[in-house]
Amino acid sequence: MKFQSAIELVLGGIWALAMILVAAAFLWNLAKWGFARQRGHSDDIEEGAAGAKKSGIAFAAVAGASVILGGILALTSAAGAWPMRKHWKALTAVGVMILIVAVAVILINRPAPATEQDPGPLQASGKFGFPVSDINIGEGGTTKASDDKTITGYNGTCDSAAQAAANYTHLIKDLNLGTWAQQKKVLTEVSMPGPWFEEVTSAGELLADAESLPAGAFDGGWYTRSDVAAGGMYRIASCEEEQGAVVQVFTGGVGARVNEAPNAFFQTVTFELAWDGDWKITDAAIVPVNQDFGGRVKDGGPMSVGTNMDGETAPVLRNELVSAFFKDKSRDGWIEYANAQR
Repeated sequence: MKFQSAIELVLGGIWALAMILVAAAFLWNLAKWGFARQRGHSDDIEEGAAGAKKSGIAFAAVAGASVILGGILALTSAAGAWPMRKHWKALTAVGVMILIVAVAVILINRPAPATEQDPGPLQASGKFGFPVSDINIGEGGTTKASDDKTITGYNGTCDSAAQAAANYTHLIKDLNLGTWAQQKKVLTEVSMPGPWFEEVTSAGELLADAESLPAGAFDGGWYTRSDVAAGGMYRIASCEEEQGAVVQVFTGGVGARVNEAPNAFFQTVTFELAWDGDWKITDAAIVPVNQDFGGRVKDGGPMSVGTNMDGETAPVLRNELVSAFFKDKSRDGWIEYANAQR
């Protein structure tokens, strides 16, 4: 549009500014929606989508107004016989611009209807200062694997991914020769093939192929036994519903020692899950110190290296243990399961 006077240049600047502001609001809400969808935060998804819709309508209104404004200015310029034509042009253009900006502001900033505030499942603080979820270990699915123990049949939400990771943890950590063959079979049922599979099953296969079993097995042949509720926390590094997720699970457990009493431990198991009608493991590991699972997590998560805890059960967590386990580890994003042992 070509402006022929100072007032028209000013109005053109106002129109351009309105375009920039509304476009920025649209992009901001779109980014907010995308981030919330990736994290699986349903409330933020709805808010971001509503904001993007409003700012998109406002953007279209401001853009379309340029055509209206151009037509008005053309008409007023053609009416050269009118004594007050310059005043009419200015007044008309100002009125149109004020209307456009007002509509845009109303569309973007219109407050949502008042609703009763729900404190939400993550606003409560647990014993150690972490938020507490309303999801439970041992739940989340509608069916079970062939061992009649491992829960399957999830609904594809990010919460269910966190539950699946907790419920699959024993398949990665447990080691008992009496149940190893069944455990490996179930692991194939809830996963997809990959190099990770041989890595996480190597200890069990080595033990199963041994001519003589090492000493130290406890409580009916256990060499390693996990206790997810003892750790009782998870962190969703990334998630897109019914697509994929990376979830870390902080678990307790007990490990055998040769010629010594079993030793309790705490450790983080990191899962990559993909949706294939159910959550399937596509990668899993105990991420070593100073590594980040190929850039997919902030760090390997808390663990009890250097902390001696004798006994056949993992102890109840205490503040000093949590402080030691999280030394040099980020606490950001960690959430307690509702039924964590505390």
